[in-house]
Parts: sequence; C-alpha cells; structure tokens
Amino acid sequence: MLLSVRMGYAQTLSSAAAGGRASTISYQGSLAGPDGQRVPDGKASIQVALWTDAGEGTRVWQDSFETDVRGGIFNLQLGSQTPLPMSIEMDKPLWLGVAINGSAEVRSPLSAVPMALNVADNAITTAKLADNSVTASKLGTDYVGSISINGQKVTGRGSSINITAGDGIDAVYDQASQSLLLKAGDVNTGKGAKTQNANSVVLLTMWSEAGNSNFTGSPILGTTDGTTLTMVTNNTTTLQLIPTAGVSNIIGGDVANIMGAAVQGSIIAGGGNATYPNTMAQGADFSVIGGGDSNRAQSAYDVVGGGGFNVAGDAQYTNDTFAVVSGGYHNWAREEFSNVAGGQANTVMSPRASIVGGGFNA
Repeated sequence: MLLSVRMGYAQTLSSAAAGGRASTISYQGSLAGPDGQRVPDGKASIQVALWTDAGEGTRVWQDSFETDVRGGIFNLQLGSQTPLPMSIEMDKPLWLGVAINGSAEVRSPLSAVPMALNVADNAITTAKLADNSVTASKLGTDYVGSISINGQKVTGRGSSINITAGDGIDAVYDQASQSLLLKAGDVNTGKGAKTQNANSVVLLTMWSEAGNSNFTGSPILGTTDGTTLTMVTNNTTTLQLIPTAGVSNIIGGDVANIMGAAVQGSIIAGGGNATYPNTMAQGADFSVIGGGDSNRAQSAYDVVGGGGFNVAGDAQYTNDTFAVVSGGYHNWAREEFSNVAGGQANTVMSPRASIVGGGFNA
C-alpha cells in the first residue's frame, strides 16, 4: 500500500498542559494503493511515533490507532490516548513516523507548530523567553537600534532617555501626534529653555537676533557674577567688560591692551596691538585712553585721546593729576592739570600748563 500523507497541526490545551505537558496534535493523512487510487472505505491500524532524526534517532513517543478511513482520508488526535511528551521535549526538531497495517514506517518532518506547544498556558511571558533569544534581526517592525549624541551612545538595554531643551530652544511634546517638537525660542521674547539639573527645565530670557520686546522686567545683557563679559567679532576679541570691586573697566581694541591691577572705572576704547599695547597703569582709576597705540595713562583721571607713545600723568605721584594728551606722538603731560594738545615730543613739566602743539617743547 502506498502511503500519501497530508498533515495539519492544531494546538488544543487542557488542564494537563498547564503542568508543562503538550496536549494534542491534529494529524490528517490520505491513503492510496499501488495504482495511486484511494483505498476503499474501512478501518485501518496505524502506528505513529515521534523521532529526533529522519534516519535512526531516538524515539520520544509512540502510539497505535484503529481509525476509520473515508475517501482515503483518516484523522488522528496524537496525544488523545498516550499523552505526548513533556513540552520541553517537543521544543526541538522532530520527525513523525507512520506505519499502516504493519507496513514499513515512513517518516516526515514536523513543522514548527508542535514546538509552540511548549507555551503550555497559551501565553509567551518574559519568564519563558531565554536571555538574548529575541534579536533585532527577528523583529518584524521598524525600530531604532540606538541613540547617540555627538558620537557618544546614550542608550542601553532598558535605559530611559530624558530630552531637555537648551539655551534658546523650546521642547514641547504633543500628546495627540506623539511627537517631540523642537524649535528656536520665541522671536519676540527670545525665551528658550535651559537645563537646571537632570530633572528640571527652567525658562530664561534670551536675546534674539530679530530684536526683543515685551519684557516683564528690566532686561540685561551680561553676567551676574564676577566673570568678564567678552565680545568677539570674526573670532577675535574686540571688547571686554571687566568687573571690579567697584566700578567695572572696559577694554576695547586689541586683546593685548593692558588694564592695571586694582584699577577701576577706566576705559581703553580701542587701538593697540600685540607689540605696542595701550596701557592703563596701576592707580590710573577713572582714566581714559581713546585709541592709538603704546599710549599710557599713569595716574587717576588722566586722558590720552589717541596718537602714539603719549603719556598722561606720572606714576610717582600719589595725587590725582587730571593730565590730558589729546594726540600726537611722544607727548607727555606730566604734571597736575597739564595738557598737550598735539605735536611731537612735547612735555609739560609744570602744573596747570599747556602746550598747544609743535614739537620738542617743554
């Protein structure tokens, strides 16, 4: 007799299955004679076994059935007489051996469906999954492998990600679309978000390139501690606002310009260079150097308007000199309330005296 088999599997669960034993497997086959014609209706004796290999292997289960054959078709419920093996024994490749009325056994592989009987209570829980058993390549949906910030991976298994906004950026989560919206701070108010610590975000007022308005208080641009505020253009320092114990100092022009120790309330408006910086000497409080290069104010309330290598005041005096050099080259207003308007190499050696211009006057 020629055995032609067609198989289908269906899981049915019983109270015994909850204890770790598989329940039943529905099996259907068709029988045909040597001529390929279906066998007549009647009874058939069928021996069934489960093997671990297509050849010899180990037999893990067997049973015999007396069943009806109708139109060459028979149906069996494997496990309905002799219980199937424990679920753990079914969680591997198996071959079904079938012999009809004592004929030679024919083996065919079982599909993966019987292995699903290992889920005895019809539920796949975390406890039933082996570690690392569900890999990314087996996921049937889109997923993000990892998240990195500036090349540094910030995600791990089971890790949480807290996204906070930075200066001048608003971060809003939209519940309806389940979207995170990131945008620049409000153009009118310049408000953005800044992270205070790992769990909080506070709003502060930022200056906008488009201008600011609608302030609720007095707006400030600067620092609130003893840090120097530096302004840069073309990646070069052009202005420094330097806090002191009293009135702040201002240095403009080249970064090499020098503000003496403990000086307060003085201004170097510009000029200077790395070789010939403008200098506000120690003690030159409330003094001004307007520009030029290598100019020097040496005592309090002195003024050098510009030019080069000009000096106002005298460092040896402890009194304020109120000396002024308006410009020119190598001029020196040395005494109190002295003045050199310009010219070259002029020096005022008497208090309250002036030189209008010219050269080499004293």
